[in-house]
Amino acid sequence: MRRIAKIPVLTAFVALGLVMLVGTAYAGTGGNGDAGSRPNNCESNTKVCPSFVYASGSDTTYTMVTQLADLYNQSNGCLVIASPQPKDLSCVGAPITTNDEDYYHDVVTNAYPIGSGGGIGQLCSHGLSNVFNADFARSSRVPISSDCTGLHFVAYARDGIAWECFPGDSGAGCLGKTGTATKPKVHSLTIAQLKNIYVNCTYTQWSQVKGTKNVGIDMYVPQANSGTGVTWAAALGVNLAPGQALTQCIPNGHAGNPGAPGSWVSFENTNAYIHNNGDEVNAIFPFSIGVYNTTYGPNAIYNKGVASDDSQLEQINGIVPSIANVANQSFPVTRLLFNVYCSGDPTNSNMCGTDPASPAWVTDFAGENGWVCEGENDHLDLNGNPDINPWGNPALPYRDTTSTGHVPDNNSLIPLAISNSGFVPLEKQADGTYCQSFST
Repeated sequence: MRRIAKIPVLTAFVALGLVMLVGTAYAGTGGNGDAGSRPNNCESNTKVCPSFVYASGSDTTYTMVTQLADLYNQSNGCLVIASPQPKDLSCVGAPITTNDEDYYHDVVTNAYPIGSGGGIGQLCSHGLSNVFNADFARSSRVPISSDCTGLHFVAYARDGIAWECFPGDSGAGCLGKTGTATKPKVHSLTIAQLKNIYVNCTYTQWSQVKGTKNVGIDMYVPQANSGTGVTWAAALGVNLAPGQALTQCIPNGHAGNPGAPGSWVSFENTNAYIHNNGDEVNAIFPFSIGVYNTTYGPNAIYNKGVASDDSQLEQINGIVPSIANVANQSFPVTRLLFNVYCSGDPTNSNMCGTDPASPAWVTDFAGENGWVCEGENDHLDLNGNPDINPWGNPALPYRDTTSTGHVPDNNSLIPLAISNSGFVPLEKQADGTYCQSFST
């Protein structure tokens, strides 16, 4: 049951730290079960075999897309069991209990994360020498003006970004354990205060933001090409260029490569480099709310306690960085999470490197009409019942036909994979899918 989606063209802007997206429409394509001109992975060109689909890019969404890919790889499709047993993975018959979850048993696999911009850069250079040929990119940022044309950003989940410090350390400047009425504990910073730390460079001591200790602020930032870094900078009014990190307020000697001793540039969504530097007393660091929740749990969110490594995720503009506040978009810095594929360009079909638009076996998973986005009626078996993952324990459908309300229920596997990764599944759209799409 295939639909042609209307896909908004992106206009991105930041207001009061909230990333917003607005657009107009044009037609797009997608659909499972389309053999097209599939790569010949078989011993005989008369057979149809699975294609291998490679994703690259975002660290933030790596675990989530890996879980979704595993579900897709496990789902039902054409018959491959026969006697004698073919050795080339080719289809030997149509499915008998399913529609077309993954008809040809295509295999989606995820390359190690190199940041959203890194994956998008690979996609835009597809087919060129010395470039890993990623079929789609994981992205935790919106399209930016420097991206190549002909990309589709397919959003399927929401996340937020808050600031982290280490109040479990008794000497921490952000909170400490000795707060008083005259020097209250810092639980919240405004967008303006964060801008003074990261952009204007006017706040260099925690005492300037009512910290309990007169110690310096070490403003850690994610590495260049990080979707978290790009989104955080945009919320503070800065548009980062490709290959750029938000380092203008970092003193000389601390803006080196991520992981270098003393560097305040860190790989996104990890505290390892802060701990390696012994910088818990001074550090502040933007962190994905979803990743933080799955790493340290909701009890490490403001006012509930500190994590095992003494960290805590703090408020912005007095709003708690909770999953609920990401879902209702009341938290000041929220973002959509995307899979990105190439649709080509009306004036040049090879705008993504030297290769044409992404083929069906890519969009079958990552497209706006693909497996991740499809509504309940596209996840039914041949009897019209919700299709069940044959390897699941417990056995659950991919999309439950009883889903109601703003957010899909947690009785189906696709939204569960998203929510179990700490993020918020997108609500059902007017066209019956669970995705929004934007183009470059």
